Amino acid sequence: MTQTGDKPTTQRMREAVQFFLLIFGGALGFYQFVYVQIIVPSRRPPAVTLAATLEELDRRDRMVLVRLRLVVRNQSDTKVWVPALWWNVYGVSFNGEARTEAEFAVAVEPLLQAGADESFTRYSSVLRKEVVANGRVPDFAYWYQPRDETNHEQLFLVPEGEFDVLQIFAEATITKTLENFAPTRWGVDDRGALTPILLIKAPGWSEDHKDRVISLEDLKTPLSLTDGSDAGHNVTTASLRLKPAIPAPAAITRAPSK
Repeated sequence: MTQTGDKPTTQRMREAVQFFLLIFGGALGFYQFVYVQIIVPSRRPPAVTLAATLEELDRRDRMVLVRLRLVVRNQSDTKVWVPALWWNVYGVSFNGEARTEAEFAVAVEPLLQAGADESFTRYSSVLRKEVVANGRVPDFAYWYQPRDETNHEQLFLVPEGEFDVLQIFAEATITKTLENFAPTRWGVDDRGALTPILLIKAPGWSEDHKDRVISLEDLKTPLSLTDGSDAGHNVTTASLRLKPAIPAPAAITRAPSK
């Protein structure tokens, strides 16, 4: 027999089960709506995808009309900042080579040591490479929400017969936050290639002292000053073959009738 005031065993078990379900439901809700939706995405590095294409549209007056298209997507589930988004298009001409395997190995060795090249060819070499077009997104505070996408397009002309191919290099610097970054500066190198200069706020930086900045490349301990931003860099490339001009058909002359 149970004493007066004691709960029956079945009731105590029911309350224990209800308490367990309440705790389990709370833990499951925290996992699904806080951990999965907030904590996990906040720990992922920022990422965007770049897809570039070059397309020949027309030819006239010995000029080739080209369309550049760059598609940028944020396929992650977190907001991404892009303090620098830019591209350079090069016209490239090739020269044929006839090197043996031994000659090719000798030619590649110093290039490997220099560390500047990432690919090598045995039967060709670059005869000429020049900037023919470039572009950028000038807005420093540029961002993508999850699943956002933008399309950038540029039209330009190149002389017919000047280059064998066109090659685009599109690049983006991405971060989780702009808190430690100052507005990006832009310049061109001695070949005309567009180059961003990423800047970090130095001690004393304010709206009244925007000149107090340090180039990211000049920092001795960049990770400490950009902590939490998870800065990254994306690059993509694409090429377009510029076919030789098609000669105009010769005029047909007819002998006068007798």
